[in-house]
Amino acid sequence: MKRSPFGKPKFGAIRALRLMGIAALASTTVQPLHGQTVQTRSAGADPASMRPLTHVGPWLVDSVGRVVQLHGLTLYKKKPPFLDEVSDSDLDYVTREGFNAFRINWIWEAAEPSPGHFEDGHFDQVVALNDQMAKYGIRTLIGSANNSFSSKFGGFGAPLWASVNRQYCTKPDEQRICLKNIQDRYLGLDGEYEAWDNFYDNAPAPDGVGVLTHFTRTWQRLAGRLKDKNNVFALDLFHEPAPGLRYVRKGERRFFSEPATFERDGLPPFYKTVADGVRHSAPNPSIYFQISNYWTLENTAKAGIHVPPHFSNDPNLGLSFHFGPSDLGGVSNNDFVEKLGQTMSTASNYARRADVALVVTGYRLAKNEEQYAILTDLLGSRFIPWFFYTYKGMPDPGAENTSLLIDPSLPASDANVKSARFDSMVVPYPQLVAGTPKSWSFDRSTKVVRFGYSTKPVGKRRPCAGADTEIFVPARHYPQGYTAEVTGGKVVSSPTSAWLVIQQARGAREVGVTIRPSSGSFTERPAVATGPSADVSCR
Repeated sequence: MKRSPFGKPKFGAIRALRLMGIAALASTTVQPLHGQTVQTRSAGADPASMRPLTHVGPWLVDSVGRVVQLHGLTLYKKKPPFLDEVSDSDLDYVTREGFNAFRINWIWEAAEPSPGHFEDGHFDQVVALNDQMAKYGIRTLIGSANNSFSSKFGGFGAPLWASVNRQYCTKPDEQRICLKNIQDRYLGLDGEYEAWDNFYDNAPAPDGVGVLTHFTRTWQRLAGRLKDKNNVFALDLFHEPAPGLRYVRKGERRFFSEPATFERDGLPPFYKTVADGVRHSAPNPSIYFQISNYWTLENTAKAGIHVPPHFSNDPNLGLSFHFGPSDLGGVSNNDFVEKLGQTMSTASNYARRADVALVVTGYRLAKNEEQYAILTDLLGSRFIPWFFYTYKGMPDPGAENTSLLIDPSLPASDANVKSARFDSMVVPYPQLVAGTPKSWSFDRSTKVVRFGYSTKPVGKRRPCAGADTEIFVPARHYPQGYTAEVTGGKVVSSPTSAWLVIQQARGAREVGVTIRPSSGSFTERPAVATGPSADVSCR
């Protein structure tokens, strides 16, 4: 039985069966019409009724106290116009495959091209994307992305006017680019480190206002426009913050030698400044923060996480956890599993100790689909929400493989998706749990799912009547339908539904679910990303 980092497994199917004597089966046989596969569409909750998510410790929870699991994708560009569009056809396709969240990144240089002058068209696009996704019941995480601080250092993110470095990598004519080869940007660049120092220190921009003040005001401008968007569950303050020369020696490779003192001393005042400003404009969404990027799983596990969680008095905080490209390739699957397990234990232990939510907000560049499956299954067994990087890929050398689409310029379709990648990442999973998840396994060879959870809630609020457990069952893996055996509860959904909905039995302390593939039937494809009881409210 797999073990969750959030609690010790206590579930025993045999014991629960003896105690309750209850077993509910959901199976059916449907005759295809004229020999064709029947494709119906499951109805879901009205997206307009979506309510904000919060957290209890590392768990995401909905408004009625159920644990929420998100499987998401990432959307943005590293070059102008800095944000990809998606069609309704894209959202329709990914929704039916069980993706229920998107990470949308905005870029500072696109939003504030000159000091104090905003390009609201960039934020118009962010808001429009969010609203488009809300129609499908898709939750969003909105974040500020950067890479190597700005284009001055071969990356993107901060405007050139906010890239303040007066001593290193400058000439009398103020070069636009401070390096000769873009591949060198990860080796450590003294001019970039100087710009990071000045950013954190709020050095004056050309208009005399501090660059950090400018950044915070820009964030506030967007946050104010998102404050009433309940499908926005989190605002991710800053993407992969790097240290300055105060913490890194000149010429040092930052991703491998970055001192923990940066997280303890440098990041808290920065995050407090931005978080307090953002919260002033948007009272509802969670505020997420990131640690510095150590670039490999092994180094992250060894270094630990040192950001003090109480840099803000805000109780609704989360850790936005990243993997870099070196993490998912070049090692054997066995080594990968070991290092991944160690790293996720580091993140989970920190989230539990710090009382912050935990979401993996980016992983990418596996050299084989098997590693994607390994990562998806490990995160599933630990009940950790995740976002894949990216949906349409990036132009970076080697990063084009991150796209889930064969041709990113065309909408998603069976002919335009990487089937093996989708097979790895599209899996059954518990989207809503009316209790505390304990164990989860998905056997990819037999398609058998085993799930156990306690009916005791993760927080003080016990889910009310109608706030049931919902397990997404993808037609991709169960094209001929499925059966479900339940102990400690009963199935209350249609036999062919894309969501297996479980209602716990009166007095049950534990619930066990086993899902198996069937034949002669079908599994419906959802029309929206939310299940039938997602909009339940409790008085």
